[in-house]
Parts: sequence; C-alpha cells; structure tokens
Amino acid sequence: MAIVTKPQKHLLNILKTTNNPNFTLFLGAGSSVTSGVKNATTLINQWRTTYSEMYPELDIKDEYWYDQPTEYSVLFERLYDQPSQRREFIENCVKDALPSWGYIYLANLLKENIFNTVFTTNFDDLINEACYSFSTNLKPLVSAHDSSISSVRITSPRPKIIKLHGDFLFDDIKNTVRELESLEDNMRSKFKQYASEFGMIVVGYSGNDRSIMETLNTLLRNDSNFPHGIYWCVRKDTDLTKLSKDLEELTRFPRFHLITIDGFDELLADVHHCLQLKMQDEVSNPYKHLAERLDNFVSLNDSGEGEEHEHAAINTDIQVLKNNIQRIHHAIEMVDKVEQVLKADQTDTQKVSQMLQELGSELQTIKNGVTDEVHLIATPNALMADIELGEENYEKAIGLSLKALESRITVQALSTLVLSLCKNGESKRFIETHKYFGQLESISDKEAKKLISTVVELIDENFLEEALFILSFLSSMKVSLRIKTFLNLNEALILRLQEKDIPEELLQLVQHDLDRMVESKDSWLTFGLSLILSNDDRAYKAAQSLSTNQILVVINRDQPIMRLISEDLYAMLLTLPQVEAMLDDEELDETSDNVTTSLTEDNATDIKVQPNDGDNTDSKDEVNCSV
Repeated sequence: MAIVTKPQKHLLNILKTTNNPNFTLFLGAGSSVTSGVKNATTLINQWRTTYSEMYPELDIKDEYWYDQPTEYSVLFERLYDQPSQRREFIENCVKDALPSWGYIYLANLLKENIFNTVFTTNFDDLINEACYSFSTNLKPLVSAHDSSISSVRITSPRPKIIKLHGDFLFDDIKNTVRELESLEDNMRSKFKQYASEFGMIVVGYSGNDRSIMETLNTLLRNDSNFPHGIYWCVRKDTDLTKLSKDLEELTRFPRFHLITIDGFDELLADVHHCLQLKMQDEVSNPYKHLAERLDNFVSLNDSGEGEEHEHAAINTDIQVLKNNIQRIHHAIEMVDKVEQVLKADQTDTQKVSQMLQELGSELQTIKNGVTDEVHLIATPNALMADIELGEENYEKAIGLSLKALESRITVQALSTLVLSLCKNGESKRFIETHKYFGQLESISDKEAKKLISTVVELIDENFLEEALFILSFLSSMKVSLRIKTFLNLNEALILRLQEKDIPEELLQLVQHDLDRMVESKDSWLTFGLSLILSNDDRAYKAAQSLSTNQILVVINRDQPIMRLISEDLYAMLLTLPQVEAMLDDEELDETSDNVTTSLTEDNATDIKVQPNDGDNTDSKDEVNCSV
C-alpha cells in the first residue's frame, strides 16, 4: 500500500486548535544540521573513506552492513574502540554548533508552554543553550541518565529535555549497535508514561534505532497511548520508498501520520507564527534587554546609597559596567528619537544628522537605503554585507563578508563575497574564495540552492568560469537528486552560452533528468531542461502548465537560460492562454503601468510584463534554482 503524507498546514491547524501542551517533541539529528552539526550521511561518507584507507584489501561494498540502517553504528564502533574515544569524537562534532532559528523559536515555544517536554537522540546541547541564551528566565531540566529520569515529574511546569542516548559530556553515550539495542528501564518507563498522556511530534529523526522504534510500535498497539497521535515529519524531498523498515511499519497505525515539511527551522518558525506568539526580547530587542538585565544585576549587587563596594576590584568592575550600561541606554534613546523623526518627516535629514552626532564617534551608523532603517549598534556582518551588496556598495560588502567569514564560514557570507568581488570588477580575486569553499565539509540542500542562485547571477553577468567552479564544488558534495538536476542543467547551460559542444555523458544526464521531470510532472524543470536540449515541442507543452509568476520569468527572459528560447518558441509562448490573458486589451487599459515593451539584443520585440499586486508568486529560491 502506498504511503500517504499530509501537508505541514494539517499539523499547524491542529496546534492552533488544541489545548497546549498536548504534544511532546522528539528531535533527531536532522534538527541540528543547520546549527552546524554534521548529519549521519556526512559522517558515514567520511567514515567510509577512512575505513577504505585503513583496510585497502577489503571492498567496503561487500560488508554486510554497507548501506544498511546499522552502518552508522557499526562504522563508528569499528573506527573508535573505546567509549571515551567515541565521546571525544562526538564532542568535536558539536563543539562549534550554534542554535539555529529553529532552536530560538523552540525556546520561546517552551517558555509559552506550547511544548513542555522534548525527547532527543542528539548529544549536542543546543536546546539547553537556546533556552539560556534566548530566554532569560527559562531554565529547563535536563535528564541524560537513566538514574535521573525517575525524578522527572510529568506534571511539572518546568520544561524538560530528555536525552535518550545520553550527553556528550559523559562517557556512557549510546551510539553502537549493542548500545542502541534497548532503552534503559527507567527511560522506557518514563517514555511510556508520556505516551499515555500526550501526542508526539517527531522532527529530524530517521527511525534507525531499534530500541526506540520497537518501543513506539509496542505503544501504538494500545489504543490508549498517544491519545493525540504521532505526527512524524519528513522533508518534502524524502523518497518514501526508502524509509526505514521500522518506520514504514508504524505507518499502518491509524494514530500515526506522516507530515511533509521544508525543514526543522521552517517548521518551528511556522508553528511560532501561526500561534501568533511574540518573539522574546532577547531576540527582537537584544540590546535593550541586555541593558535592562545588566541594570538589574547592578541594582542587586550594588552597595546602595551611592556607596562604593568594600572590595576594590569589585567596585572597579561595577563602575565599568555602569558606564557601559549608560552608553547602551543612551544609544537606545537616540534610536527611539531617530525613529520618531523618521516617522514624522522622512525628508528632514538635518534633524536626523544632529541626533546622530550626539552619539559621538563611538557608535558606527549604518543606514539601509532600501528600508531607511538606521543601525546604530553592531549588526551581524553577514547580514550587513548582504544589505550592502543589494545597494551596490560592493567595497563595503566585500569587507563585511570577509569579516563574517573570519568568525564563521557560512554559505550566505561566501555567496555575498563571490558576487561582490565579481560585480566590483575584482573577479581575479575570486581565487581567494577557494580556501573558504575548501573548509565546507558538508552542505544542506537549502545552502546548495543559495549557491545555485549565486551561479545564476554569475552566469547572467557572464562570469562563467567562476560559476563553473561553484558547480564543480557542489558536485563534490552530498546533495539531493533535485539539486543534482540543477547542477547538470546549469553546467550544460554554460556550455550552450559558450557555444561549445555538450559532452555526451552530460547530455545523457540532462536527458535522463528531463525524463524524470516529465514523469513527475515538474513543468518548470521540464521547461528548462527542454531548452537545454533544444526540444521546443516539449518546452511548449511544459509551458502550458506553468504558473503566472513562472510565465512572467519566461516571457520577460529574466534568467540566463531564457536566452535559449528560439524565436519560433517565443512566438508560440505568446499564444498561451495565460499570456494572452495578461495582454488582453481591457487589462492593458487598466494595468498599463504593468506592461511595457523593449527590444532584446537581437532586436526582436520582447514583451515585458510585471505581476499585479494580487498575483501569487512562487518561491524566489525555486525560480532562481530551477532554471
């Protein structure tokens, strides 16, 4: 029987209409990928290479565990003999991880009592770190030992984090086949207790731990367990035919539901927003929150009545702290004044300048020309670099992105640096980015899409060699089949634009991709791949199913690949009903500002159409990355 999934909105609707907390959360390794923790697939690939180099006489593909659910655990134990060695390896994997947006939202969801308990198989401390960093008064109870779980009270209002496999701070973590065979008695008992009261939402977990999966299977056999159901989240690009056998068995229970999501961060963001929760001050207004927190600290620890502390060292540091608090409060007051002036009269720049001068030279002022927002206190370098790139301040964007990369290598900062260098006429410096690409050991599909969007911009600006380098880098990484389709398409596109022959091997890959897209009824990718292969008939047929926004991209030739549209095909596209509707005479009279004409480079008339405000738009990433 085919496995049926439900959309994320189904789960959001349930959470909006239920009394909270009715669900516990269960987080697997996939939840921590965007926080900088390597996922199982990346580690397995790394270990396969190490194992093959260690035992060159063996063919790893002949091993009984190769490409099996237990491969992770078997390889881990074979490469690291002792528990202390495995613990040290895990510690190195998680030491540089920082809570992603999903964990920031989770901290607030715990604070607002939407969820009260989080089960996790992860060794990292991201949940706890997010709670302490982004919610001052939230102090969750963490249980990572079988001996401590008994003291956890299910009715306690204090948030609880239950680490089913232990914590990397201790040697007794569970990660080998034998260790994962069974849950400890107290852990199993507490798991059952929660199952009798709550439903469960599972995110980022593949279901490869026999102990947990057998426990879930047993509990679901009793109709009184999981009264609100189990909602198991899988990514939209998951191949449902390759689910673990244990997970597939759970789908036969009526209280078990598969939910398709974009990812952990995106799901938690949508849950937070659909419940109309206000973002905590620690995130939305961090400087003011910090000032108030330090103010409270000084008030609590000050000797009072203007007297100095009896200990000289403490008194010195209190005075430094007081001075800094005063400066922060002063900056915040100035920001409030500037905002009031901008709201009252956005053209009165003289008043704004006077107020900014009052701040002195200690605070750097950065004005966003797009939104007119004034930044008076340091903003993350990667974000500011992106803003400067958008405003075509390429020198500033280069400097800010380099600063961001010094502290942490991210795809966002790297992408901004690449585009800024090229657009600033410094493409020769592109080689400087190679060292940053070389330090990216793994990459998510979301990050891959960002880089492919960068490739599209580079192609549009005719920086083809730089685009090919990024495509080559992505080809060396473990990415989804859909991302590989983008890579094949854009590599072939560059060759077409260079008027070079496409190698037979690449042609076959593109043709295979086209066949898959036709079968899966992906009209957008079918259209792009058909252009690569000069298959006008297939492209026209695919165009008949394109959305309004996609048609606009095609007709306006807004992407490099649209240069491959032949004049015959372009004429055929103009006869499509959705295009004719846009160009209807009556609509033209009403929306003349939205339709213009211009000449393409070959002097053929090219209709330029802009979407009305009411048009539904597709994801920007999907438009950029697809073709």
